Amino acid sequence: MNLRLVILIAWSALGCRLGLAQDASVDREWEKRQNFGLKMGIGLNSMYGGELRNPRPLLGYQTGFFWHGDATLKRKWDPQLGLDLRLRGSNFANARPTDTVINSAYTRISLISLDAPVLINIRLKPKVKDQYRCFQVGAVTSLNFRSVIFKGPNRIPAQADIFLDQWENLPLKPIETALHLGYQTRGNSTGIQWSLNVGINDLNDNFALEGLAPVTGNGLRISTWALQFGLLF
Repeated sequence: MNLRLVILIAWSALGCRLGLAQDASVDREWEKRQNFGLKMGIGLNSMYGGELRNPRPLLGYQTGFFWHGDATLKRKWDPQLGLDLRLRGSNFANARPTDTVINSAYTRISLISLDAPVLINIRLKPKVKDQYRCFQVGAVTSLNFRSVIFKGPNRIPAQADIFLDQWENLPLKPIETALHLGYQTRGNSTGIQWSLNVGINDLNDNFALEGLAPVTGNGLRISTWALQFGLLF
C-alpha cells in the first residue's frame, strides 16, 4: 500500500509540473514533433486458467514512459516502445462467511512487474493534424519481480506463516508475454489510451502452497489479463 501511495503522489506531482510547462509553451510545432512521453494509468487486473479458484478483478496502477514514431509521416502506421512499472494481480472470492476454512482461504495475489510493450500504432486517418488517433496491436513482455499472496477476509500476507516462510516470492515464472490491443488518441501535449492485455504463457511453476484453500498444486494454468486506462503526457 505504501508503494502505491508513493506512485500516486508521483503521478500528481509530475502531472502538475508537465501541465505548467505545457501551458507556458509557445512552440506548438515542437510539441507536434516530440516522440517521447510519460504514461500514468489505472486498470482492472485478474487471473485465469483454472489453478487459482474464483478470481475477481483487482484495481492496479502503472507508470512509465514511451517512445513512438514520427507522427508527421504520411504512412498509416508507426512503432511505439515503452517501459512501465505496474502494480497488478487478482482478488479471489474464497473467504465467504459460510466457508469452514475462511481464515486460510487465499483472497488476493499482488504482483509488481516491469513491462516492456512493443506496439504498432495503426492510424485511423492517413494524415495527422493536431489530433492523432490509432488502434494498437503488439506484445508486452513482463518481468514479475515481486509477488505476495494474502489470505482470509482481512487479507493477511500468507508468506509470513510457518507453512510458507521458505518462499520469498510465489512459485510463478518470472517472465510473462501478453497480447496487447488498444486505442490511443493524442493532441499536441496530452492524450489517453485504452488497452486490453491477455497473457499467453502459463506462469504456473509448480504452484503448490501448503495450508491454503482451495487446494493448489493441480498443475493447471495460471495466466493474467488487464483492462487499462492511461494518461499520456
